[in-house]
Amino acid sequence: MSAPELVARCFAVRTASHLSHLSTRSYSEHMALQTFYEEILDAADEFAEVYMGLNSHIAAWPSVKPPTGKAVDYITELTDWLEEYGAECADGNSALQSLIDVISAACAHALYRLRFLG
Repeated sequence: MSAPELVARCFAVRTASHLSHLSTRSYSEHMALQTFYEEILDAADEFAEVYMGLNSHIAAWPSVKPPTGKAVDYITELTDWLEEYGAECADGNSALQSLIDVISAACAHALYRLRFLG
């Protein structure tokens, strides 16, 4: 797994959550998803910029199709992916790991809001 894949996965989940945000009839879900897609976009973008600042420019980004289904499910899948591959993507760099932690926290915060405040 690679840092570019991490960013692409985050962007795919961001797109899916934005579409879910527009589709839901639940105000609490609508607001939880809006907060999430804004946070995940900023966090993934910052991760990409720091990664390129430490390494090199990424010219080719992997294509990741936005997930479908329930937001709780695809945010959980991203959380699990980050847990399994995040350290590999950070490659021992504490700044990158810290940004991955921010992404994971955004996921956990969204899951809390979706599961318990809906």
